Amino acid sequence: MNDKEPEIRGSKLKSLFLDTKKQLESAFHFMSHHKAELAERFEEIAQLTQRLKEEEDKRHQEATRNQALERKLEACERSRAESEKALKALRSEVEILQRSRQDLATELETRTEELVVLTRLLEEQRAVSGAPAKAVGGNGPRKSGLPGFRKIDKTERQQLKLIEKSPQFDAKWYLAQYPDIAADKNFAREPARHYLKFGGFEGRNPGPEFDSALYLQLYPDVRASGMNPLVHYLRFGRDEGRETAFG
Repeated sequence: MNDKEPEIRGSKLKSLFLDTKKQLESAFHFMSHHKAELAERFEEIAQLTQRLKEEEDKRHQEATRNQALERKLEACERSRAESEKALKALRSEVEILQRSRQDLATELETRTEELVVLTRLLEEQRAVSGAPAKAVGGNGPRKSGLPGFRKIDKTERQQLKLIEKSPQFDAKWYLAQYPDIAADKNFAREPARHYLKFGGFEGRNPGPEFDSALYLQLYPDVRASGMNPLVHYLRFGRDEGRETAFG
């Protein structure tokens, strides 16, 4: 065995140790350098994950809002369909009411003509027999023509003044509309008084804006009271919102 062999072996081991140490130091340096890069990558991944979560939350919220809007739209569509159905039903009812109103107007016109004819027949009968006639549609004796027409009491005077001041009474229109009244010199002098005592109960109108026959037809309490229809309207019906003519 060579005396220098242990020395040579020791030198080799020392050289191997130094090489290994150098390699380890280089490996640790590499790992330290890449560890910082990995930390940066992990941070980027965490930020991207957070951003992705936020985007998912936004999409979820938008989807929830869209669903709510769709439900609201469906409810609006149902409500619109129901409204259109109700409107259609109301239109049908209006058409029925309009037809009924037209039928009623025709019937009232017929009844008015009948009342006028009956009144004239009663006047003719009174003229022949000399007996007092009863006003058609009114209560109590009907004084027509000359007998008693000139007599006037306080109540009648107040009612007459009320009619004459009313915009619903048009003396010229009244005489033009009813030539038989204009032909009677007594009635022609006091058309308002004729309407007060007789015309209103005969279905005659004081002017184009007031329908006497309709007013008496619509309100049985007025007929039962025996009050002239326009007088009742001016005293009570106007404030009560009662109808005066067909629209």
